[in-house]
Amino acid sequence: MSTKIREIIERLRRYEIDESGIGRYRFVDRDVEARKIIDENENVISSGWVTVLYGPKGCGKTRFFEALYNSLEDVDTDIDMIIVGAEEREIAKAYIKSMPMSLKDLFKRIALESDVKIDPVSHILSIGVTVLGVGSVLARWIAKASRRGRRLFIVLDEVRLSEDNELANFRQWLESFSNDLRNIDADYRRRGGGGISVTALTSDATVSSLRSYVGGKVDWVLIWNLTYDSMKELLREIGLETDPSLLWRLTGGNPRSIVYIKRRGLENWLREEVIRNLFDFYKDVYEIYREDLWREFETAVENIDY
Repeated sequence: MSTKIREIIERLRRYEIDESGIGRYRFVDRDVEARKIIDENENVISSGWVTVLYGPKGCGKTRFFEALYNSLEDVDTDIDMIIVGAEEREIAKAYIKSMPMSLKDLFKRIALESDVKIDPVSHILSIGVTVLGVGSVLARWIAKASRRGRRLFIVLDEVRLSEDNELANFRQWLESFSNDLRNIDADYRRRGGGGISVTALTSDATVSSLRSYVGGKVDWVLIWNLTYDSMKELLREIGLETDPSLLWRLTGGNPRSIVYIKRRGLENWLREEVIRNLFDFYKDVYEIYREDLWREFETAVENIDY
């Protein structure tokens, strides 16, 4: 491991989260993931490729990249990272969540010469399209105008696929932009080295249905919950004294669930996140199986692959 990668990971370990209702606590255990992303020899996120990074809701994808972005700042590397997000209630209103200071002038130029707008109060760039559209725009513009010889990571945070049209749009974008990005990256590298990659983060399980269609045109990377030891470390950080083995069985090491339990209590979490979901699931499958529902459940218990 190089000295710079070691320095970035040390900064990652010191990164603090300020959580409402809990206070400040230290970010926990994503050393392996960080090294695999920033170390070119690992080749997990490759220049010229779209990477779909997916995992359970609440496993910490967004927080991990925010912490990694913070850890890259002020370290003398050849990496620039831009994180793009979408308004929670308005998916078509995307904005730049994080970008290096060195690229701010470039973003102003993009805003002057395209449909991108800059908020006069927050100075946050906003584009009247989805995060996918922003990723495409940024890759093309930065390839033409950015500093050469640097690796650029464009991270599209929490791509939502809950509706059929969103899933179809994502599939279409993956199939078309994956080819475009390889050409954009090749042109960028020819003029000075470096590379451009685009990573789409999603929690939606429906993303798995796209793999048979899109396949090897993009890279697929799974990120999971915390390990048992890391979960115990998180419990110590936030001061949650509930039996770790119980929380492990209930949450599987999901950081968002553990923080929720600290804020609202275990009973509320069970009611809101477990019982309600089971009730909704029961209603959905009852519409399919009706009187045969319990026979189907018994079959599933006997053969989980079924």
